[in-house]
Amino acid sequence: GATGTETPLVTGCPACVAGPGPNWDRARDGASGIRTAAGAFWIVGGDASADIDIVLWEGETPRIVEGPPLETARAGAALVEHASGIVMVIGGEGETGMLHSVELCMPDAPLDPL
Repeated sequence: GATGTETPLVTGCPACVAGPGPNWDRARDGASGIRTAAGAFWIVGGDASADIDIVLWEGETPRIVEGPPLETARAGAALVEHASGIVMVIGGEGETGMLHSVELCMPDAPLDPL
């Protein structure tokens, strides 16, 4: 199917009920995702995109906020969270082919000392 801006919200599990979630106006194919230890879900890159969107929860209510943009647009990157809270964006495919680079994305919260 086509990428769309509608998101589902499933609540009340184990007797799950599906309803409409927040509108995601920057939806894109090829994005990578990671849930961080802080409980946020990062949606990173995508086809010809350097965007980062971060899904935050307030109770059972999600909201989507813009994160810091990547230096290089990339799709299909690997994501790893470091113990300090830094999200590493590794490789993926850029405008000219496969990328062999890493970007470090700093969280808004102070970093934990190692």
